[in-house]
Amino acid sequence: MKKKSKFAKKNHIITNVKAKKSLGQNFLQDSVLLEKIVQAIPLNIAEFIESSSLKSKLDSKENIESKLQKGELDSKKVIDSISLDSKVHKVDCHEISSEISRNDTKKDSKVDVSLNAQHDEKSYENANLDSIQDSKKANFIESKIRLIEIGIGLGDLTKRLTSKYKLLAYEIDTRLIDCAKTTLKTQLDSSDLVIIHADALSVKNGENYLFPSEYFLVSNLPYYIATNIILQAIRDEKCRGFVVMLQLEVARKFSAAPKDSEFCALSVLARLRGSIKFLFFVGRENFVPQPKVDSAVILFESCALKSQKIPKNIESILKAAFANPRKRLFSNLLAYLDSKNIESKRQILENIFQILGLDSNIRPHEVDETIYAKLALLLQEY
Repeated sequence: MKKKSKFAKKNHIITNVKAKKSLGQNFLQDSVLLEKIVQAIPLNIAEFIESSSLKSKLDSKENIESKLQKGELDSKKVIDSISLDSKVHKVDCHEISSEISRNDTKKDSKVDVSLNAQHDEKSYENANLDSIQDSKKANFIESKIRLIEIGIGLGDLTKRLTSKYKLLAYEIDTRLIDCAKTTLKTQLDSSDLVIIHADALSVKNGENYLFPSEYFLVSNLPYYIATNIILQAIRDEKCRGFVVMLQLEVARKFSAAPKDSEFCALSVLARLRGSIKFLFFVGRENFVPQPKVDSAVILFESCALKSQKIPKNIESILKAAFANPRKRLFSNLLAYLDSKNIESKRQILENIFQILGLDSNIRPHEVDETIYAKLALLLQEY
């Protein structure tokens, strides 16, 4: 007897039979703010994302109108030929996008539930991350980037994204999937949108998270999963970056700089793997239903050269370093070594602090990401 597939596909909706209802989401419907999120996708990323069939048509129309105004085209010839040309273009776009969707489905069907990211163990010694100036080299892209959204909600952001780009979306809530079959029917039928009905936190494509090749994430993240989603995206070498909206307090933590009061382990991880920016504030009054907290949008752009130089034990060192944020870093790391029954732990730590030129009274939020990486390297054998 043939084993039943974990995923079933119908009308470009790939369904995971274990999907369930979400724990609730606040929907942003302000058109100005939604457009700001779409516009926040960096140009060096946007140019590699495949355009939607709708955008192709709009671009073609604008190009023709521009040439007509400049007198570069004969208007009669354009009118006579535009019908045939548009039909041919429509068929070609449909065939190409359908093939992409079929290929994506085959890749997505290999999903497993392992979430342990693998990191390169290259030495951090002599690494000066701040000296990386060649952004083109650091952000070299070999092929097209897949645009991904987590949580389609009522489809307001999804519609704006698919007006420009082809989109792969994850949605866990059966009710919203049913809604999307009507509200996003045009996008689904045109293959500009493929929806995977699954829990985005429980998927993995080979050694990667949301997609087996390079992708960029854009999303209004539900508060209760935002931190975990962002951490997994940051860890994933295939993630080129993200523009996400999340709870204001969490946004400040991820985007904080050294010596800021909000600077924490989340800030260090983000800065070690790329650049992160706080883009803009979004008040709670812009959501339906209105939440009890405000939100913000942040932008992260990954840097492959940075990620290659991160020690494997960095997260355990950061967890120890920020275990008690108000205490001295030395005390927190001393407790970490003590938990591992390390002999001469004080002497070991004093030597490491001396090597790195650190004051024993320094607080965790006063140390930048490069020092934390070097700390992790020096403590790797313990």
